[in-house]
Parts: sequence; structure tokens; C-alpha cells
Amino acid sequence: MNDEPKPIEESDAHPAPPQDLLSSEQTDKVNLETEKLDLEIEKLNHEIENLRKKNKWESITPLVLPILSVLTVVVSVVGLGLGFRQFQDQQSSLQTRAREERERERTRQIQNQLRSDVDEISRFTQDKTETISRLSFLVDDMNIIMSVTVAEGQSTQDQSSEAFRSYERSVTKSLVEQIVNDTDFMQKARDVSFANTISKNWRDYQNYLEKEQLETLEVILYKYVRALRYLRERNESYFNNQLSYDEKTQSYSVSNVSEKKEGEEILYQHIKYLLEGFKEHLNLISADQKALVTKKRTIDAFVDAVCNARVAKHILGEADFVCRPCITPVLPECSGVLCCPKPTK
Repeated sequence: MNDEPKPIEESDAHPAPPQDLLSSEQTDKVNLETEKLDLEIEKLNHEIENLRKKNKWESITPLVLPILSVLTVVVSVVGLGLGFRQFQDQQSSLQTRAREERERERTRQIQNQLRSDVDEISRFTQDKTETISRLSFLVDDMNIIMSVTVAEGQSTQDQSSEAFRSYERSVTKSLVEQIVNDTDFMQKARDVSFANTISKNWRDYQNYLEKEQLETLEVILYKYVRALRYLRERNESYFNNQLSYDEKTQSYSVSNVSEKKEGEEILYQHIKYLLEGFKEHLNLISADQKALVTKKRTIDAFVDAVCNARVAKHILGEADFVCRPCITPVLPECSGVLCCPKPTK
């Protein structure tokens, strides 16, 4: 700027007088005045320099202030955004941990409930205080738990869904083992009812036997056939002449004479459970060639075991029933509706 003050030169401030015209006292006085002037000049120069700097800053300030204002706003916004993002991340992390903890607790509760149900079911064949109605409740309870848990796991893509599917299959295998090894179809009607209830109510049981375990299915079917043969050998007259199936009423029937016998109702229920369970399991045999061979062998054994045409026809249906002589000899008073050999003279 043109109006800036110029530094004062020392030579312009005070010209030195000739030394020969001044006395010693005057010289000292002059020197003192000179020093004071030098200090004043230095002070003025310092002030001039400050003014120059101030003028430069004042010329820059109008340009810098808007930039500084913008930078201040940007920094504030960025800081606020980072703080909000950090807060959101913390909240999300806390919510995730809380949700995971709730899921773990819920999973533990479900597992404990399933274990409790399975343990009680496993005691059924040994504990006579257990009832069929209680068994049905336990199986239905497990079905509901598994259905809800698997469905929720699929909707949330939770890996626990597969874990529960695996647990469901392990329960199925355990139930199949219990039916094969721990039940007595010949002596205990409640054991037959146990197997029937599992077959009807436990959803994975049929899938497991139908798709993967044909040999095991045949073993279970043979348990039914063997028990029917066992009961018939001890109650041939009942099977051959008194037990029948009424197409009109769609129900089993027995003669009036037989109904009056002591223990007939127990025998009737035992046979009924065996027939119903056999039919339920026979329907699980698939239509492939190997399975059809098994089905044919099983049907022949069943017809021989019951040796009762009306009952066998009801269980097997028109497509699979073929009336033929029974292999096992029966009493000579067989009626004409039975699949048994005619008595020889």
C-alpha cells in the first residue's frame, strides 16, 4: 500500500554537530539524546512493521474468513456424523448381543423341553403308569416345537434350523430303535399302541422308514405279523369264526357268543391295534421294484397269519388282496369266507 509509513533514517533524525564545537558535558548530553532518539526510532520501526503485518492480514481476512467458516461447518458436520455413526454402531452391537443372548436362551429352553419329552417317551414301554393320551400329547408337543423352530430358522436364515432338523432325525432313529428292540407286540397291546401312535403322530417317522429304511420297515411289519400269528394260534376259533369285518358299518365285529367271554375285549383291542398298525406301516412301502418284492412277501405272511378273508381284504384293499389257502393248518370249522383250506375227510 502507498500510504504505508516509511522507516525514519537515523541521519535524518538528528545531524551530528561538529565535535570541536561541543564541550564534554555537551557531548554526553548529545549522546544521551541520540540514544533516546535511536530507541524512539526502533520503536517506530517496530510499530511500522506491525502495521504492515496487520494490513496484510486485514487484506487476506475477507478471503479467508468464508473458507474458515465453511471448514468449521464441515468439521462440525463430519464430527457430528461420526459421533452419530459410532452411537448407531454401539446400539446395533448391543442389540445384536442382546438378540443373540435371547436366541441362545430360547434354544436352551427348547432343547430342555425336547429332552424332557423324549426321556418320558423312552420310558413308556417300561413304565405302566404312562398312558397313550400322555404319549400323544408328548409327540404333538415335540412336533409343534420342531415346526415352529425350523420355520423361524428358515425365515431368518438361522443355522439353528439345520441343527434342529438333525435333532429331529436323531429322535426318529431313537424311536425306531425303541419300537424294534423294546416292544413286545405279542404280549402287550399297549406296546402295539405305542408304535401306532408314533407312526401316526411323529412326522419324521414315516419319512425315515419310507425313504431310507426299507429293511427296518420290514422288520417292524414282521413284528405285527408274528404277533397276529401268535394270537391266532391261541385263539383260532375266534379268528376263524367269530372275528369279521362289516362293510356296511365299516367296523370290526364279533359274534354275540364271543362277546360274553371273559377277556374278549382285551383280545379284541389287541388284535385291532395290530391290524391298524400293520396297515399303517404297509402303506409306507414305496412303489420301486425292490420294495414291491418286500410288499408281496409281507402280504403273503399277513394273509397266512390272520387267515380271515374279510379282515385281510379290509386291511389290504382290493388291489393287493388275493384270497388263497392259508399255509398254517386251522380248525376244521372254518367258514366259507376264510382264506383257509377246506377240512379234509
